[in-house]
Amino acid sequence: MNMSDPFETDQKPDPSLAAEPSALVEIDHVTKSFGGKVALRDISFSVPSGQICGLLGPNGAGKTTLFRLLMGILKATEGRLLIENLDAFEDRVAVKRLIGFLPDEPVFYIRVA
Repeated sequence: MNMSDPFETDQKPDPSLAAEPSALVEIDHVTKSFGGKVALRDISFSVPSGQICGLLGPNGAGKTTLFRLLMGILKATEGRLLIENLDAFEDRVAVKRLIGFLPDEPVFYIRVA
């Protein structure tokens, strides 16, 4: 300890206690197949809370499929998708309360009297 600064210490902070930003979205080794056709193969990434993320790619690249998986509309063949630590498929009702999603072809239900 330095006597000129009573608050100085020789102890180093424990790096395991450093706060990591929590992932708002976590996609872990996700694969989605439709029969023999693989739409997504082993996709992994995360989006920290407060970060903006976009998906770019040509038609048929799997963007809509990934969003449908995140919304719990489809179930992944393999892997896991979490939204604020909620399973995107198993907790899909709670996930839908957190996220707004407008598919490229919206479905409107006509109320039959």
